Formats: sequence, structure tokens, C-alpha cells
Amino acid sequence: MSSVLMVAEKPSLARSLAEILSKKSCNRRKSMCIACDVYEWSGYFPALRGVARFKMTSVCGHVMALDFPAKYNRWDQVDPVSVYGIHVHAVSIRFLSTLLFEANVNANTQLNLVHLIYYLSINSW
Repeated sequence: MSSVLMVAEKPSLARSLAEILSKKSCNRRKSMCIACDVYEWSGYFPALRGVARFKMTSVCGHVMALDFPAKYNRWDQVDPVSVYGIHVHAVSIRFLSTLLFEANVNANTQLNLVHLIYYLSINSW
């Protein structure tokens, strides 16, 4: 069965989304990170036109980070108005290898990951 890994930026968001999307039928298990549980359930996934194994987890903090030009890295020395309109890059999807490992049921099971979905908070950008 194909897997759909969903990653939220906060543990509470992962729990809420898992409960809503699974219609409260998800199973919760602990992960290596004490604060970030993994929620699992099976259900219909339209992109596959079939059943998939859903795995919802989270990180503690932001998944994406912004990379500002060097002269803007000293926030105490920058006029806040001057940062509007500068070119920034979204960088570093953090903890991805850990999340992929956590999504796996156990070390002996191959992860057949088909889709990776991020739930990002608005202040990430």
C-alpha cells in the first residue's frame, strides 16, 4: 500500500488534522522525538484513486526558513522598512530524513512514499 506522509509545523496541528482527516480513526504512536507523535490511518486518497496509508507527524518549529542577504542579518542594525521588497530565498526543509524514518512503521518495512504534504503556518513565509 502506498503511503502519504503529512508534516505539520506544530504537534497540536498534526493531532487536529489527523483527527479531522481520519474521522477520529487514527492510531497514535510515539516517535523518537518526545514532542512529535505519529498518527496513522488508512483511507481513500483521490490522487491515487485508491486507498493509501496516511502518516501525519510534525516538527517542533518551522519547516521552512528564510535566507536574507548578509547585510540584513543584524536585525538590530536594520531599518525594518528596508526589508520590504528585498529578495529572499526559502531554504532548508529541516528534519526531512528524520521525518521519513519516523513515517516508516518499522525498520524492516520499505516506505512506499507517494506524496509528501506540508502544512505550514502563515508566518513561515
